[in-house]
Amino acid sequence: MYNSPATGYLNVLKVYACIAVIIFHVFSNIVNFGSSLTEIEQYICVILNNIWLWHVPSFVMISGVLFLDKKKEIPVNKIYKKYVSRIALALVVFGVPFAFMQLFFDAHYQFHVEQIGMAVINVFRGQSWEHMWYLYMIIGLYILLPLFKVFVNFASKKTLEYVLIVLFIFTSVMPTLQNIFPNYKFGLYIPIDSVFVLYLLLGHYIHRYDLRINNKLLLATGLLYLLYMISISLNDNFINGGVDIIGLDDNISPLIVIITLCVFCFIRQNISSNKIYNFISRQVFGMYLIHPLFLNIFFKFIGFTPQKHPLVLVVICITAVAVMFSFLFSVVVRRIKIVEKYVL
Repeated sequence: MYNSPATGYLNVLKVYACIAVIIFHVFSNIVNFGSSLTEIEQYICVILNNIWLWHVPSFVMISGVLFLDKKKEIPVNKIYKKYVSRIALALVVFGVPFAFMQLFFDAHYQFHVEQIGMAVINVFRGQSWEHMWYLYMIIGLYILLPLFKVFVNFASKKTLEYVLIVLFIFTSVMPTLQNIFPNYKFGLYIPIDSVFVLYLLLGHYIHRYDLRINNKLLLATGLLYLLYMISISLNDNFINGGVDIIGLDDNISPLIVIITLCVFCFIRQNISSNKIYNFISRQVFGMYLIHPLFLNIFFKFIGFTPQKHPLVLVVICITAVAVMFSFLFSVVVRRIKIVEKYVL
């Protein structure tokens, strides 16, 4: 990954975003055991599950800073040889085993030879473990990097701001309103339907123009977001129906755009990188790829669940183990030179 002294804060953001991903997936698994939880435990788990929704958008904003830098030239052949190929190999190396394990789980732990071929097919279909969706999406953004770079290299600040506002309205606000009011369909649209283009350009804009927001305002916004999550979690329909009933559709919601912006700016303005962050940040991609394996081992094979153990113990132990083992896995695997060079 390209880093300059001016982008050192991105290492800090990568570390926290990775930990947020793991915590999010821990609680995503735990809420599936709703019948084993008390009502208050369900409320707390839903809140703690959804306050981390800024994690993946943060990764995309980091890409916007790194890849859309005017000083960094990225020829088309480099995009495919270095970046697209790396993600594609990660999809094969990690996605195929994950897809196979899912078929194995679905077959009630019965092995069939055809599961191997089906696993390969499923990866091409985008049907590996859920977290692998990010890799497919980021490949799409990489493929369009030449277009984005031409735009940001020649666009004025006002033009970039205009595009950000348009993308925010049409890829975040309007889809969210559509989720909230499904019976009212909007006819007007733009032929860009991915909110991740917004995140990519937003990360670039903040860094390029050194956008700074008062820390008190950032903290106040974060507190309001937390209070909002607490208040809506008191609604039984929210517990039963998930986040979509309030338009909090993962990455699309304006709430997530705003809280991601706040987290990004707060870390950028207040936390400096150091050798520890730099080292851990190099393990983030490997940690992201492998952490669901350890979650599945604990939840499905060992059976370390809220059905058998206290909720607090499950959360602390599984989170700690997933973070630690994922980190150690990445450190060890990156010592294999061919893996470090072409995959991680």
